[in-house]
Amino acid sequence: MSVAANVFCRSRYTNATVIVPLAEVPYVDRPSIQVSAAESVEMPFKYVKGKDGKAIMPEVSYISAQ
Repeated sequence: MSVAANVFCRSRYTNATVIVPLAEVPYVDRPSIQVSAAESVEMPFKYVKGKDGKAIMPEVSYISAQ
């Protein structure tokens, strides 16, 4: 298997590096993010699936206008 077919993951909790074949990485295709009760946004990419079955999304910090 080539290096390009593997995913190299460094855990933010330990110094361990894990090599996982790309075909074995579970993902969610085009997940939706609920913005409010009446609005959601569908993301146009695949995201890695977490243990809860939902997409692992990047942390976002909002800056409010003053």
